[in-house]
Amino acid sequence: MRIPLDYLSCATNTANLTQFFILTGATLTGGTFNPVSAGQSVVEASTDAAFTGGTVSLYQGVSEGSSAGLVISSLDIFLAPGEILVVRAQSQGTGDVTASLSWVEYY
Repeated sequence: MRIPLDYLSCATNTANLTQFFILTGATLTGGTFNPVSAGQSVVEASTDAAFTGGTVSLYQGVSEGSSAGLVISSLDIFLAPGEILVVRAQSQGTGDVTASLSWVEYY
């Protein structure tokens, strides 16, 4: 089953531009993976794994202290079984960043 990505929400309160990326094909090390919704989803997630490599499938810049929401379903980005997807935030400022990704699972 391939899972189509649907929506990306990202926000920052840093003093500089924050760049958000969706990467596919990265290699992960470490991290604790848990089911997103046990019994309801086939996806597992980690917030503490390290990654290397990967191909940028989406980029979104967010200016200081703001947010962005993007409908990405029309971009045809899919997560295949066993595939790794990374949501990365990068900024030269200090502060908090947050990202949320939604998808659709068809059974």
